[in-house]
Amino acid sequence: MNKNVLEKYNEIKKKGSILGLDRIKKALELLGNPQEKLKMIQVTGTNGKGSTSTFLKGILKAHGFRVGYYSSPELEIVNERIRIDESLIDDESFEKYFMDVYELPVELTEFEVTTIMGLKYFLDQNVDFVIMEVGLGGMNDATNVSRGNIASIFTRISLDHGNFLGNSIEDIAREKSGIIKDNSIVISARQKDNVDKILRNASKEKNNTYTLVSDLEGIEMSSKGSIYNFLGNSIKVPLLGEHQVYNSALAIQASIEIFNNLGIEFSFKKAKEGLMDCRWEGRMEIISDSPLIIIDGAHNLEAAMILSSSIKEIYNEKFIGVFGVLSDKEYEKIIEEMKDVLKLVIAVEPGNPRALKKEDLLEILKKHGLKTYGAMDIEDGIKLCMDKYRNEKIIVFGSLYMLGKVRQIVKNNNIVT
Repeated sequence: MNKNVLEKYNEIKKKGSILGLDRIKKALELLGNPQEKLKMIQVTGTNGKGSTSTFLKGILKAHGFRVGYYSSPELEIVNERIRIDESLIDDESFEKYFMDVYELPVELTEFEVTTIMGLKYFLDQNVDFVIMEVGLGGMNDATNVSRGNIASIFTRISLDHGNFLGNSIEDIAREKSGIIKDNSIVISARQKDNVDKILRNASKEKNNTYTLVSDLEGIEMSSKGSIYNFLGNSIKVPLLGEHQVYNSALAIQASIEIFNNLGIEFSFKKAKEGLMDCRWEGRMEIISDSPLIIIDGAHNLEAAMILSSSIKEIYNEKFIGVFGVLSDKEYEKIIEEMKDVLKLVIAVEPGNPRALKKEDLLEILKKHGLKTYGAMDIEDGIKLCMDKYRNEKIIVFGSLYMLGKVRQIVKNNNIVT
């Protein structure tokens, strides 16, 4: 990518995140409000947004639609945030749309810039649908700029980002319910009763239909994926873990409701084909078979619970852990949840200003009775695993901000099999 563009982008990146919609709405107005000319589907929740969005994209694509998808953060390159079907925005287009936004007389954050870029790019590329994965919360997130959504989708809501969204699950649910627009449809995963009540009431106030994902049964998991029964159909998903069963079912339910609302015929055959084509980086993703290395962005308690449960169900043995986390996360609760599936943990430090220092993490791991090897840089930690623990199963987990670097280290050492 052009060096001048990267320098400008990195300069904006230093500003960090600032919630609020005034800046981005002003910028979008200067560009003709592209968001109002797109068929928008918004996805929010605490965990599972990326996987659910990916499954939904696969289903829509299998039905012959061209789908724009905006997500964050990226694992390796910023182009990952903006994609159409499986194709990332190319460098030339990224540079063009970045400069178009950069030159606007509005001071924007990095997330606002890439959100606007994605919206304008999707409009110019004439996509059929746009899936917008909410970055943080809902009501005040930069993705929440359209006056109308085709659908608002809610994955499981739990405690996370308390310093931004509120210290109770009710506060967080209310913030996330802010994506619901007038006269549309809402599809939700099964929620705790207090969360369900908030989403139902918000839907009713905005004259939305509210649909909970239907029951599923017969779940069978393996290291190759899962099989389950849903709405009278046998469904296969290639992504690992029981949580992907529920994420895929939510995507199917959402597709059915969206299609019914738009008068489009839904095909389970096409939906199943679309699900099997799905890949999602950073969620129980196997990046090497020998040694087995799995990466997972389990950066909060619920995600850690899902990960530990999946390891027990699929592998039923302990892993060597490589763990790095941000300092504003519930890292002690994550450690407690994961300790039963770990033989030993190497403490590392994600490349983020909010990272918990690896030396501090090491002491916390010891306090919780875990066997540790030491505190290391990410590269040294992964190389140690390759050299010393090649016959073990390895799980790299915690902050999403370090997983891209881990993938690059493994690729550069030519051990991907």
